[in-house]
Amino acid sequence: FSVKVLPSYRPDKAVALEKPDYLDYLAKLGDIDSYGKLVEVLKEKLEFFVESGCRVTDHGVDAVPYAPATHEEVCAIFAKRLAGEMPTALEAKQFKTALMQTLAKEYARHGLVMQLHFGVIRDNSKRLFRKLGPDTGFDCIAITDSGENLTKVLSKLDYEGLLPKTILYSLNPGDNAQLGT
Repeated sequence: FSVKVLPSYRPDKAVALEKPDYLDYLAKLGDIDSYGKLVEVLKEKLEFFVESGCRVTDHGVDAVPYAPATHEEVCAIFAKRLAGEMPTALEAKQFKTALMQTLAKEYARHGLVMQLHFGVIRDNSKRLFRKLGPDTGFDCIAITDSGENLTKVLSKLDYEGLLPKTILYSLNPGDNAQLGT
């Protein structure tokens, strides 16, 4: 077989703090009792993928989040979610921004390619969602304001010298001109 098939690292479920089954997912990852422990576990998982030949990561987000927060704020948001409380929309964006920035820095450190794709409304068929579960298709194009957030995410990483090689794409072809520039 002349083509190598290698794993990619896709931590979407760890980033999706607002999902109802988030705590169930964390339980599968291990005994996670703090934001620091979550980051530690995700770094360990990333090391496993790298050792297994992984060269690309993949983040599928509805829209690119960017809402800076202090480390203390992110820890408090995560603690709130561990206690069973749902985050506000702003808190979810702050958490996602922080965790994705942390992961991107690890990707740069390992020489991995970071793939970001967005512009999607997921799980549109309630019937098939019940039958097959989340993220099994049945998505459609979304109109988002991800361009401005994307430039902030990439600029911050670049300024810190920790921007990994990056692949960007949107399900919405209306985003192509902006992504191209």
